Amino acid sequence: MAITNKYMTKNRCYLYAVKIKPEYIIVHSTGSAVGTKERLFSIWNTPEVSACPHGATDATGGIITLPLDYKGWHVGAAGNNRTIGFEICEPPQMAYVAGTHNSVVDTGAYIPGAQENIDDFNRRWRHAVEMAAYMCRETGLGVGNIVCHAEAHKMGFASNHADTGHWFPLFGKNMDDFRRDVAKLLAGTDQPAANKTGIVKTELNLRDAPNTGGRIVAVMPQNARVDIAGDAGNGWLRLNYGGKTGYANGKYITVSAASEQDTIYRVQIGAFTEKQNADRLLADIAGKGYTGAFITQAVVGGKTVYRVQVGAFYDAKLAQAMRKTLAAAGYADAFVTE
Repeated sequence: MAITNKYMTKNRCYLYAVKIKPEYIIVHSTGSAVGTKERLFSIWNTPEVSACPHGATDATGGIITLPLDYKGWHVGAAGNNRTIGFEICEPPQMAYVAGTHNSVVDTGAYIPGAQENIDDFNRRWRHAVEMAAYMCRETGLGVGNIVCHAEAHKMGFASNHADTGHWFPLFGKNMDDFRRDVAKLLAGTDQPAANKTGIVKTELNLRDAPNTGGRIVAVMPQNARVDIAGDAGNGWLRLNYGGKTGYANGKYITVSAASEQDTIYRVQIGAFTEKQNADRLLADIAGKGYTGAFITQAVVGGKTVYRVQVGAFYDAKLAQAMRKTLAAAGYADAFVTE
């Protein structure tokens, strides 16, 4: 993909430039059916709009909309001083559940299983991966410094948005898959710890930032299995454990390469013929902090079935560990599916 400069020269972030040194690359998705980078550009290239990312991608390619050392408006006041970010334009056929501030996709109107939507998503995914890799090369940041807006909020320096967690899981993807694909694209220029698993050597805290000052989000027992998403620097690793994403000191983890495979495992906690029942269960589990939950649908025996599922795991053992965690959280009928 050719990435071209098309700066938003009428936006105040360009007109009154403030130089920054970015620490993170934020992956956004528009949360609206904007469709194309050209349409996004036309809407935001004005001094009246209080928003400006550093790039945008769609199903055809990508553009840089702001120099990568300029402060943008994309993630909230605290984060704008230390991050750059780009928007993935969600497709024009995207639909959202009313009253959710476009944070929940209406999978009755926008059907993830439709081949045209699968093909469109794969194109948008690929161009977003290429944009992230480009930003890594240009800034010197590693794959472990790529987070989505929702992850940045959990880390304490972003506004409360759902992207990209409302969209990626519908196609069996998450941010760990994204970082893994960026790492593959970067090839020899970056060697993160992505696509690996690990065993915790001793009881260890999972924190929301890669340092001992980060808030503890979980305590991992000795011999716990973790999915390693990337290298966060200074010896810290980005991990997935028990449905939560965070950081831990790598010296307390034995790392091993995960086997390459195409099978993705998910944990299903419920299936309904009435979509409102699936929506209620999704809201319930999301309220307990499991942001990787989503709804899929399939036709079984001539009827549409709405399935509430959690996660996307390459390791069956990690999926089973999640099943046990969810069963303990009250979802007794949870089971692993491919």
